[in-house]
Amino acid sequence: MLDTVVRARGGDAGAFEELVRAYEPLVRRLAWRATFSPDLAQDITQEVFLQVWRHLPELRNPGSFVPWLYRVAGTTCIRVVKSTPQYGGHAGTGGARSGGARSGDPRARAYGVPDPETEVLSREQVAAIGEEISRLPVHYRVAFSLYLEGLSYESIGRTLGIPVRTVETRLRRARQQLQARLMARESGDGK
Repeated sequence: MLDTVVRARGGDAGAFEELVRAYEPLVRRLAWRATFSPDLAQDITQEVFLQVWRHLPELRNPGSFVPWLYRVAGTTCIRVVKSTPQYGGHAGTGGARSGGARSGDPRARAYGVPDPETEVLSREQVAAIGEEISRLPVHYRVAFSLYLEGLSYESIGRTLGIPVRTVETRLRRARQQLQARLMARESGDGK
């Protein structure tokens, strides 16, 4: 893939199309996790790849393409979610999404939650988890999404341009908020 990055960086549109095909699912998944909106996730994905095409010649080390792509995607998600009231508003908190998670629901797949028919979690629990994740403040949501993608704390920090300690704090607070909200739901105090 390094050769493809080098060719795309040199202006080869075919090589860039290969990169888009290879990494579009990754970017779309991150955008989905940040917005829980297929339409907005598609818009963000297109914007990310437009930015990548425009700025790819500036990438000094082709070997760092994937972390750079994550950074472009993460910062684009944060910017778009913060500027779109129905998907996070001005305060950076996520808006609730309606609808439940069905066994084929992308929300369940996006978070690696097993199919409810074959695993312990019920459909209602999957829906509750997805809904509560969507309510996290956007900075926590994006860091949490990158963590779910398998990035290390160090990689998340480099991607978002923040110290590792800040990554740790955001992930800890995201987990605490999720746990508290899910417990409140279970006890009947939440939605």
